[in-house]
Amino acid sequence: MRPLGAIVLGAYIDHRGRRDGLLLTLGLMAIGTVSIACTPSYASIGLIAPLLVVVGRLVQGLSAGVEAGGVSVYLFEIATPGHKGFYVSWQAASQQVAVMFAAVLGLCLTSRLSGDQMTHWGWRVPQLVGCAIIPLLFLLRRSLKETPAFLERKRRPSPREILRTLARSWRLVALGTLLSIMNTVCFYMITAYTPTFGGAVLHLAARDNMIVTLYVGASNFLWLPIMGAVSDRIGRRPLLPLSACWRC
Repeated sequence: MRPLGAIVLGAYIDHRGRRDGLLLTLGLMAIGTVSIACTPSYASIGLIAPLLVVVGRLVQGLSAGVEAGGVSVYLFEIATPGHKGFYVSWQAASQQVAVMFAAVLGLCLTSRLSGDQMTHWGWRVPQLVGCAIIPLLFLLRRSLKETPAFLERKRRPSPREILRTLARSWRLVALGTLLSIMNTVCFYMITAYTPTFGGAVLHLAARDNMIVTLYVGASNFLWLPIMGAVSDRIGRRPLLPLSACWRC
């Protein structure tokens, strides 16, 4: 769903504007999150329960497919000259705030709830917390102004024209995808797979796994803006092979 969201919603953002696009992606994410958090149990409604969860995850994936790109474009277009790398780096840095918050919430839940309680209802708590902050995020995004770069456009292509352009430029799209693979794989490896590896292979307690996730998020939050500022000084291209070798 993420590639589909990137194409379809990305075309919408280029046609309607960055602000409207960010509001739409937030609305879709809210629908997906609320539907998962409020889904009745399998014992109550049978197969409809897992189907609702799957639909909610699909809607979340559709939104997530363009969320990072949409925010990055907005930050890029409002950035002051010479600071675009620093501005855009805060898109990824903000994700680390979410990672750290999730780790703290996980620590609280695992220290207070038993395994059975987590299985039966504890898993809903993070979803409900996510639902609780949606109104604040909506107000913040609604207060945003459209970027001057978009307003100065004399022509705004339709989604169909944008899709045709993507099809003609498939080599460039493929190259962009390849450039982002390293970052995507490493991000999910250290934030999503590390707790699984810690529990299944290293036999760490759930609390210890959450602590590792918290430290990883804090480290990323520190380094991302720094390296974004460095890219403004020495350029983007020198950092790409350097960061790839560093991660390997």
